[in-house]
Amino acid sequence: MKKTASILLALLLLLTCVCFAAADEDAYKTYESPEGYTVMYPADRINAYGVPAEEIGYDADCFEPAAANTGAYMFSCVSQSPDWPDWAGMGYRRQEIDEPDIELEVNMETSYRRYLTADGLQTVDVIRMTRPDGAGDYVFVLGAPVNDPDGWRDELIAVLETVEFPPMGVRAGAFRLDFANEDDEEEEAAYFAEVTVDEEAEPVVLTALDKVTGFVLEALAWDDEAMKLADATALYSAAALSPGDSLRICCYFGEILPTLRVRCVNSAGENECWYLADSGMDGSLMLLSEAGVGE
Repeated sequence: MKKTASILLALLLLLTCVCFAAADEDAYKTYESPEGYTVMYPADRINAYGVPAEEIGYDADCFEPAAANTGAYMFSCVSQSPDWPDWAGMGYRRQEIDEPDIELEVNMETSYRRYLTADGLQTVDVIRMTRPDGAGDYVFVLGAPVNDPDGWRDELIAVLETVEFPPMGVRAGAFRLDFANEDDEEEEAAYFAEVTVDEEAEPVVLTALDKVTGFVLEALAWDDEAMKLADATALYSAAALSPGDSLRICCYFGEILPTLRVRCVNSAGENECWYLADSGMDGSLMLLSEAGVGE
């Protein structure tokens, strides 16, 4: 009897844990930003919504406690200016921090700054993530009272730490590498040329941002033991590319060493060499220099 009772108690505890887990999971929702990222937030405690540019001058995603008068908030937007906004001009004082208490798993260069408002009653954290495709920075601004007895700052940090971004393109030297938009017929018609390396692969688009000459796209073969380049075969070449000329490439990326590269001379007369690859973190595209490949 005791054994049976113990088993029943264990099953009851297990069922209770499963029910709580399900309840917690249901309490969280996913917010999808028009800017391409997603975050998880507790819908019973945080309100998440978008604000269009016509209301405040720029598109923003806002996250704030459902409770009234907390003094806490978080918003995000994409900024083209590295100095936006002018925090010092608004009377904010820069605070020195050794290590930020925010942990993010994003494949972008990230900077943290903390400010104190002019009245000294509120902290403002500015988290800036530089997009590798050169299309501006993701800027998250988190404000909370210095005296925050209900822990709303920690609550908003927990939301921010769930942020995830889709794979992105990259900009380097005279080029930008992006995923192809297969739904855009006008974009497909605008390609300067097309190269198919792998029939079943998803296409990417390499676009010249500067006038370049002596352009060549090469397929690479490596000596695996020596980890040295063994051969390079030209797949496509052009005497010159003008800004905006795009090359559509259907290819798979090498898992260890890149199998495609481009070489050219830019408008400043400098040789450029970029290896096409993708990130092992989230699949974002990469243009690696020779130093980055380790040649």
